[in-house]
Amino acid sequence: MGLTVEMREITKDFSVFGQIYFHDCDADFYDEDSDEMVQTRVSGRTIIVDPKAYFLRNLGSVINTIVHECVHWDQHRKAFELERLYNSSATRIKCQVVGGIKDNTRGATDWMEWQANALAPKIQMPLAMFKTQAFKFIKQFSSELGTSELIDVMEPVIDALATFFSVSRAAAKIRMIDAGYEGAIGTFTYIDGRYVKPHRFKKGALERNQTFSIGAEDAAIQSITNPEMSALVRDGSYIYVDSHFVLNHPKYLTQDIFGQTVLTDYARTHMEECCLVFELSVKSGCRERYYTECFLNRDKTSNIDFDIKYCNGFEYAAPEKKAQLLAKTIAEEMRIYNELPNSYTSSLKIVREWKKVTYKELAEKILVNERTIRRIVNGEEPGSINSIVLICLGLHLPPNNSSHIIRNSPFSLNFNNNSHIWYNFALTHLYAKSMDEIRAFLQIHGAEPL
Repeated sequence: MGLTVEMREITKDFSVFGQIYFHDCDADFYDEDSDEMVQTRVSGRTIIVDPKAYFLRNLGSVINTIVHECVHWDQHRKAFELERLYNSSATRIKCQVVGGIKDNTRGATDWMEWQANALAPKIQMPLAMFKTQAFKFIKQFSSELGTSELIDVMEPVIDALATFFSVSRAAAKIRMIDAGYEGAIGTFTYIDGRYVKPHRFKKGALERNQTFSIGAEDAAIQSITNPEMSALVRDGSYIYVDSHFVLNHPKYLTQDIFGQTVLTDYARTHMEECCLVFELSVKSGCRERYYTECFLNRDKTSNIDFDIKYCNGFEYAAPEKKAQLLAKTIAEEMRIYNELPNSYTSSLKIVREWKKVTYKELAEKILVNERTIRRIVNGEEPGSINSIVLICLGLHLPPNNSSHIIRNSPFSLNFNNNSHIWYNFALTHLYAKSMDEIRAFLQIHGAEPL
């Protein structure tokens, strides 16, 4: 293309990742030795790349920046010359890390920047070549890992493609989705700073701004403030596992060798059948033109915050199927609930016998003295809100049973208390999990230990 590429620092704060110069000019660049901006003569047809300012920190690389600036030269030169007719000082396009064209906020040039962002990864990864290479890697890793499930090889395939095409993992992931591999959406996801296992779903089950994965704080807010979702989770039909609200049934949930509650392999490959769906909207950290990429890449390094809203997510498993799966479980739970008296101690006796848990077993689970538990259940001492919560969690009581017992006890959860908010979340969404899992969850979210 007859262009020259130079690597150098552009700004002190790395806010500019690249610039293309259409005409000779004097330009200011940051000098690290003197810690100040210095003026340098730059020739036209020059691309300046700051290798320290990777585009959006996680959506690109130096090569991506070079291709990005080449798009500006190839596609936008005439538009730029038109700009110079009424603005003779215009000599370059300066591209910010956060998107848009610095020093110019008009819609037309904004659109040019969006176009360069969109085209660069497609130029780096031509679709026909990309599909061919993806197929090769899928075949290779399926053989090496001894699996026929595409989701099990999706992450190593994406990493191999990123290396092969010299692009970021995020760019390769997006291109996989462009190529028709929607299962890539469920890979390399980090929620609350924790890795979420790969998962896939029926093609077309999610819109680009929808997700099955939701952070704990958003989950707590939605389950309290959204009446439709609250009705779904209140009866214990769904529990919160691995950043998903999952239908509480053995078909979808199991225990691993460490006793941790996890999604079954079937659930991870049929997410649309068992998980609630949430809508995403960006509230900070990124401008609108990057929304699609950001939705697909809620990764570990992302500095983007999302607003999350429940959106009637059980669309793909028919109500009668849900009812059939849960009928016996819910019927039994409701039978016990209807038998509970207004005395919380009598209720505790009934649910302990129902769960067939001895006092000794319960004491070992919740780390409370066996004699203390007996005295609370027998009404010899009142206990405390913490001890009542512990007993309910140790017995894995459904939310309505726990609510009944706490409501009739001398204690109550104070929702002005951060710890109590998370205790309520555990009682509602984590009750089926082990005490080790619940304690670890509470610790992560700053609640006082139980």
